[in-house]
Amino acid sequence: MDFSMCVKNKLLELISDMEENCECFVKNPGKDFSRDRKLTFSKTLFLIISMEAQTLKKELFKLFNFSAGTPSASAFCQQRAKIKLSAFYHLIYSLDNSFHKETYKGHPLVACDGTDISLPMEQGNTVYDCRRRKNQKSYFQMHANAMYDLVNRRYIDIVTEPRKENN
Repeated sequence: MDFSMCVKNKLLELISDMEENCECFVKNPGKDFSRDRKLTFSKTLFLIISMEAQTLKKELFKLFNFSAGTPSASAFCQQRAKIKLSAFYHLIYSLDNSFHKETYKGHPLVACDGTDISLPMEQGNTVYDCRRRKNQKSYFQMHANAMYDLVNRRYIDIVTEPRKENN
């Protein structure tokens, strides 16, 4: 099983565990998500996390396999409003701790590499303007330093800064 499938399975497992104790993650414990609805706590959480660039209605149709009983966008917004922000922090923290255990001889093995990223030109932007001489044409760049965990095969941090001020 590849890494992305491991992450997806762990995420679904965490959401399932959270649904069993959803009172900790809702604004009105004992009331929110207490009735049987099509948009359960886990389906609402999963939809928020898995949304792509579609409209909300299309995302709902996709989640419910284009059935006639698909909940409305308004129903989703009402369910979404019941979930505390801390639920997402819990998911991120739990997922991060699940996959950041492997080390090399007890030490994290990471690599850091920097790269310049060209940006679209923007009038009046002096922060990312990399012109060296007055008569030279402007170009805009930022510098990114990314840290990669070699053992767990994932990026763990990135720092971006204007190109002319990079460390």
